[in-house]
Amino acid sequence: MAKKRVKSESDRKRVVAANLQAHSCSIGESESRRGVSSASRMGPGALELWLCVLAIFLCGLLAFSNNLDGEFIFDDYPAIIDNPDIKSLLPPWPLLLPTPNSSPLAARPVPSVSVAINYAIGGLDVRGYHVFNNAIHVLAAFALFALVRSTLLLPRFSTHFGLAANRYALLVAVLWMVHPLQTEAVNYISQRTETLMGLFYLATLSFAAGAFRSSRPQFCYVMAVVSCVLGMASKEVMVSAPLLVLLYDRLFVLGTFRKALLTRRWFYGCLAASWAVLIFYQLNNPRASSVLFDSVELSVLDYFRTQLSIVVHYLRQAFWPYPLILDSHDWPVTRNFSGGFFLSATLLAVMIGATIWGVQRSAWWSFLGAWFFCILAPTSSFIPIVTEIVAERRMYLPLAAVVVSVVFTVDYVWRKGHGGTHAKVVLSVLVIFTMAVMTWSRNQDYRTELSIWADTVAKRPGNARAQENLGKALMKEGHFAEAVQPIMEALRLTPDRQQDPELYTNLGRIFSQLGRFQKAIDAYQQVVVMSPNDALAQYNLGNAFIRVNDLEKAEFSFQKAITLDPAFIPAKGNLGMILMKKGDYAGAEAQFQSIRTLAPGVASSHAMLADLRVEQGRFAEAIPLYREAVRIDPGAQNISERLAAILAAHPEAADNLLQNRQ
Repeated sequence: MAKKRVKSESDRKRVVAANLQAHSCSIGESESRRGVSSASRMGPGALELWLCVLAIFLCGLLAFSNNLDGEFIFDDYPAIIDNPDIKSLLPPWPLLLPTPNSSPLAARPVPSVSVAINYAIGGLDVRGYHVFNNAIHVLAAFALFALVRSTLLLPRFSTHFGLAANRYALLVAVLWMVHPLQTEAVNYISQRTETLMGLFYLATLSFAAGAFRSSRPQFCYVMAVVSCVLGMASKEVMVSAPLLVLLYDRLFVLGTFRKALLTRRWFYGCLAASWAVLIFYQLNNPRASSVLFDSVELSVLDYFRTQLSIVVHYLRQAFWPYPLILDSHDWPVTRNFSGGFFLSATLLAVMIGATIWGVQRSAWWSFLGAWFFCILAPTSSFIPIVTEIVAERRMYLPLAAVVVSVVFTVDYVWRKGHGGTHAKVVLSVLVIFTMAVMTWSRNQDYRTELSIWADTVAKRPGNARAQENLGKALMKEGHFAEAVQPIMEALRLTPDRQQDPELYTNLGRIFSQLGRFQKAIDAYQQVVVMSPNDALAQYNLGNAFIRVNDLEKAEFSFQKAITLDPAFIPAKGNLGMILMKKGDYAGAEAQFQSIRTLAPGVASSHAMLADLRVEQGRFAEAIPLYREAVRIDPGAQNISERLAAILAAHPEAADNLLQNRQ
């Protein structure tokens, strides 16, 4: 009887698996195409599926609901705040054409358009950008859920996992979604390049997997190709997607590369054609400032050696996500074949070798190894990204391979040990809850520029870039006394100070705000030495000289600034004031008249010339100038007060002006 029951159970599983195999590529595709009644469509299977979708949505909502007020940081400034291209959706060419610039969105049209839509809807209201980023992440989790579910419903896996495909897919998707290692990609607004690429990468594979098990695959094929194209236009890491789809087909469906290419030649031809999009957007070398093959400080070999330890670091973070660090710019470069290098190299060589061996033997787990290494390869191999050697967001997609490996390994060991189902559910919930709490806590670090840079400096105090950004964040909050130490520390840590005039500029600003003007002068003089053709540096130095009443040196600095930039209005205004104070009225008038020509719609342009007329005792000429300034800016209280004072002290000037007009 026991044998009969086993056989019966096995037969039941095969029947169910066969039924599951008949499902279409889309999760929610109507069963009516297969002649299923509307009553059966709302059966337990459909209900479980929609409950899984709801669970993913709620987990994502709860884990990231506290990040909506997080401020713009670091690359968000060139990407969003200072990026003129995203300030308008029309004409679309600045967003769609591969125009090189310093923005992380350069030559990445899909993220650029998404940011432009955010700006069109809410300007620089940061909440809209976070809502969009969170939505992308949740959609990516849905795509991962669909991919795992479709895979488990394939004939190769359906006998063992078909009945529980929804539950396994749910566990993988939620663990991946709420993992703390994902917080950088989700919270750091301009890094939606990573999350959008991840969404389209997962969608490409998910639609392909659906097509492979569908009797009507055309729609899924089209959507897989569209997703692949959009991914190529999101970030360069998408380059491996067509290859991963082919490997998926070879390992899980058709059995050989040759059969896959012959059977679906048009599909793979279209996927390969999506590389043209990537090539087109790389023609102008948009990453020229960050991807350098001829860098003296970081050679290709040095970068490769360093990445071996970094990939191992990523793996450790996947299992123990602490500490999480926004910027590890001071990560030590491996310049020789040390013991640490050989340890990392051996571990990764074993993993890569096992992956190749597994592919040759059609082992299902080899796909996870290929997934991990192929997606990391563009950023974490031999292509030197000198501006950012290590970045947690690069694990956004590779983390999925780690999660799947852990889930199914633990499940296998658990079943072998005859563990209870209820205990497994409790363990899963506990792990998800722990991860979500850690993610919630990490979101708090991103709430302000000051908090995230303070966290980064606390964890990596030797990071000069983090120290500098902490100082700038403190300055922005008005904490100038506290900003001195991180800026000074950034100067100490910077190997070549001559290449960092911005540090001295910030130091000069701090000392000026603190009233330590001689130290401000010393800092600005360093900037002038480093950047002799920088008009702003000359202007800042001139202002510092004014504060110590050294008008001769201030005049020289302003003259130099105007020589470098003839349209530098603030320098012209300050120079005119100095000349007026010296009694050089002709020189002062030349500067003030130039300002009126350059900025006729600015109230102060007219008020400065009016001040000169008052200094000259030409009150009747000053009055219309003051009145024009007040007309332009009725809220300029100081100008209104000066006009009232002149009218009260010199009524005859107003009378003379009236008589002259008559």
